[in-house]
Amino acid sequence: MPKNTDCAAFFLNWVATNEEARKINVAVGGSNPGGPADLPIPPVEPGSVTEASLAAGQTLAQDNGAMDFIANATGAIFAAGWTPELQKMAGGQQTPEGLLDAVQKEYETELSR
Repeated sequence: MPKNTDCAAFFLNWVATNEEARKINVAVGGSNPGGPADLPIPPVEPGSVTEASLAAGQTLAQDNGAMDFIANATGAIFAAGWTPELQKMAGGQQTPEGLLDAVQKEYETELSR
């Protein structure tokens, strides 16, 4: 097991749940701070694009419909999993469920190398 996994877990939990950390995330990154969907989003300028995108992000999170940006996957998983499976789905040759199953299998293949 890698060193300091408890510290990493503590930090990730702090980033997602601590009120001050969430304020920093929104103020510096302008993005949804993540974490549990029932936590309040730090206030931003009313009527701003950031306000609208944060509200949309909350709706997605509550509907369990958000996912990370797929290019954040490793290069191999992006190239061998996401890209071809999305192309198949766009071409009517793959279902959303099949896409996720295929990407999960590719992820497991990459981990075994």
